[in-house]
Amino acid sequence: MTDEATSTTQQRGYVVGTVNSARLDVIGIKEALFEDQVIAAKIAKDYNLRSNATLYEQVSKTFGQQVVKRDDFKDDEVFEAATLAIASSMRRWSQVYRALPQIRRILKDYDPGEVARAAQDPAQRDGMVQALGALLGGVPARKHADWIIRFGESLTAAPRFYPSLLEVREAVRKRAPALSDAQLNAAVALLLARGSGPKSRASNGIAFNKVAGMGPPIASEFLRNLGWASFKPDRHIVRLLTAWLPEAERNEIADSVDWKPIFPRRARDAKEFLDFAVLGEKLTPPGLPLNQIDQLVWMMGVYVQKKPRTKRSP
Repeated sequence: MTDEATSTTQQRGYVVGTVNSARLDVIGIKEALFEDQVIAAKIAKDYNLRSNATLYEQVSKTFGQQVVKRDDFKDDEVFEAATLAIASSMRRWSQVYRALPQIRRILKDYDPGEVARAAQDPAQRDGMVQALGALLGGVPARKHADWIIRFGESLTAAPRFYPSLLEVREAVRKRAPALSDAQLNAAVALLLARGSGPKSRASNGIAFNKVAGMGPPIASEFLRNLGWASFKPDRHIVRLLTAWLPEAERNEIADSVDWKPIFPRRARDAKEFLDFAVLGEKLTPPGLPLNQIDQLVWMMGVYVQKKPRTKRSP
């Protein structure tokens, strides 16, 4: 971001914080992202969109993860949702977006059976991992590519994955009926990330296997790709909500939800994930879609209120 864009957003007050009266200042966030010409042009370029008055609508329609209620997601749809969640971890979504046609080709139109059969040949498996890794880029690219292939294999080995997700969510609902839908979804994301094995602190008797490669934010992204509504507290969300709201207020909001019926004990990272999922939900003004507001806050962290770069020692 240029110095001119930085100074403009600072003058408007967006860098200071965008929470007013315990609600996100959605109007201010939109203005910071879409009315600053420099930032809007960068967003449009990254996502191959038109930089005009409808840019926000274009972003929401294309990347807002629309909420749907279905019980019939097929394995290829589940595989695609998981692939995009893993691929977008630690890299900008715009980078993944540009590579989607090639990713689809490598993964046989997201056919987990075809991918699993090809992966039985070590040479073919290594070729798929290398090709995916080259598209994704970055230090963890090969690891993420391997996780994607493994997820396709797991879908082939264990049918009824999506119905089992619905069963887990219903089990959470029965155990903790006071949780909102978004909180239920956060709980299922944590179960996906942690599993319910003998060493897990999660689940309180709700059985579910950990999905390889999915920490809580990736698991949350996966569910959102399947139309589940929630706030996904990745590093950008956590950083901004921490900066925008005093600790005492954050704790008061987070402590308003009782997770003990599902998670009697929570490790530090699990507590942070659930606490900030609640914060995002509670701070969103009534009537606005959580997934789209989460996207706006995330974009603030990427394009406007960036994490300061640490200076390297000479």
